[in-house]
Amino acid sequence: MSSSKTKKSNTRNYSYICHTCNSSYVGRREQADKTKRFCKDSCRKAKSRQPDKATKRQSRIEDQFARFCKSTFGQWIVRECIKASTVCIMTGHTTASLFELEQFHNRYYKCYGFNPDEQKSIYHRCHIQARIGVDGSVGALHPLNLFIGLWLPNQQAGNKLISADAGLSIPPQKLQKKWQVAAGDTKQQVAKKVRALLGTELVEYLAQSAALKLDTLHTLARQVYSRQQKGTAVRELEDRYTL
Repeated sequence: MSSSKTKKSNTRNYSYICHTCNSSYVGRREQADKTKRFCKDSCRKAKSRQPDKATKRQSRIEDQFARFCKSTFGQWIVRECIKASTVCIMTGHTTASLFELEQFHNRYYKCYGFNPDEQKSIYHRCHIQARIGVDGSVGALHPLNLFIGLWLPNQQAGNKLISADAGLSIPPQKLQKKWQVAAGDTKQQVAKKVRALLGTELVEYLAQSAALKLDTLHTLARQVYSRQQKGTAVRELEDRYTL
């Protein structure tokens, strides 16, 4: 009996902070690693699940971005950045304004007036402040700087200077070199620069957007790939013809 009492009295208690819920608790074993201090089993299990959640979230973000790159909207943004030689035309966007820009893009395709003989539309997506201004500025690809108008007046206006109170532009001193689009940059590289510039605003937009439509090329590719997998294709294609 005396030896048992002596053993209990020699037991040392350690004060710790739970790594999951930040609650204080008392432990009987010394744990030097702070990341392994848990007040109960549920906290230990919750912490073990966190990396999986983070991995799934990142995977979902990558899938959404890949779809954006293949969408008509994403492809249009990339083309406009290439024409302007910089992704700075996307400066100042928020999640809300990206949705407005998408609506503007979709609205353009509801305009009629396509001339089949000349293979072009009589309507343009026009810039208020020119895409490339004579003073070295660039017109923002933003709802505040865009409107749908007739192609002829738009062509005649060119890049003439107008009042600085109208539209939206980025002055030359704010066109950072890291956002430039070089002649050899691929569309994927340009899209990644857009992503880096917009950051969380683009991530949040992609998370909320459920209506990104694939462009014609990727829509057809998906249909062909789907028929191959189902065995309903008109004829079998080589292995290199994949999605």
